[in-house]
Amino acid sequence: MTDSGISSADLQILERTLRERRDALEAQLENVLGRSEEECGLALNEDVFGAKEEAMLAELSDTYLADVTRLRKDLAEIDAALKRYGAATYGICTHCRGPIELDRLLSQATAVRCQPCQTAYEQPLSASPMETLSVR
Repeated sequence: MTDSGISSADLQILERTLRERRDALEAQLENVLGRSEEECGLALNEDVFGAKEEAMLAELSDTYLADVTRLRKDLAEIDAALKRYGAATYGICTHCRGPIELDRLLSQATAVRCQPCQTAYEQPLSASPMETLSVR
């Protein structure tokens, strides 16, 4: 057992899961970047854009940026998890320093908080401004 309370075998499974997920995300990012270059290249070869074409190109651009941003964020989370793994702090809550539940890591391998700390972290985010005002 490690400081996280997770067995070495389970940690190896989690590391493999992270690395496989990272490889898949890199492939998706390459696909999105390649597809986008191709789509934009075709669109830019048009001599005259109509309103429909301009709207479609703008939508492609927004979708492209959203996809790239999401994939890069996911890759950064995996890289951070792998860094914690290498530093032997993977599976330890960044808030309370207690262990992150194995079930939580199996479902979300990049988790940085145990379930109680994650719930406490999300609670202020989920409260609407009106709920906050009525608490006074």
